[in-house]
Amino acid sequence: MHYTILSSLLFILRGAVSTVEIVVCVMLVSLPVALLIALAQLRGSRIVELSLVVLGAIMRGLPPLVILFMCYFMSPLLGLSLSPFVSAVVALSLYIVFYFSECFRSGLLAIPQGQYEAITAMGFTPFHAFCRILFPQIIPNVMPTLSGYVTEVIKTSSLASTISVMELTSNGYQMMMSSGRPFTILAVVGALYAFLDLVSAYPQRMIVRHFSVRSSS
Repeated sequence: MHYTILSSLLFILRGAVSTVEIVVCVMLVSLPVALLIALAQLRGSRIVELSLVVLGAIMRGLPPLVILFMCYFMSPLLGLSLSPFVSAVVALSLYIVFYFSECFRSGLLAIPQGQYEAITAMGFTPFHAFCRILFPQIIPNVMPTLSGYVTEVIKTSSLASTISVMELTSNGYQMMMSSGRPFTILAVVGALYAFLDLVSAYPQRMIVRHFSVRSSS
């Protein structure tokens, strides 16, 4: 009996590890791309801006499950062979990247125009100006909204179970069916999702504190 409970818990924890891997990969892909999209919307040509606005509206309007199925089932038609894990990362990145980009864009718009004029007058390169002056200012402003979207990524990662990714929800469902203890298994799965959300909040607070100190010094 104890062995069965322990093995079930270990199986669910292995799924939680896969969930963490999905979330980390999605963040590593989507955050830099979202920042580039925000910069392109603000500093790019009118055609680029309109194209990104239309694309963003389309991607935000599609349910994440539809995007996931499109990436997984339609990729072979494009000559690609994406594994379920890669399909989940790509789909969730496409789903969340335009939400992240709107956060970054609002943070950039919140910076007074006079600062941009001063940067130009002082001869900073765009890369140096962004890294040393603009980025430290926008992070404390956008992090609360970004935190909510990180939680969304954690929760939405459960959709990967629909394409056979052995993540937290998938492993929990298998244990629920085989153990005959749905309430216990669901309670464990729910607690693990809550724990992952709490853990993700810690580095976000550290980042905000770091950049708040830098911007005030």
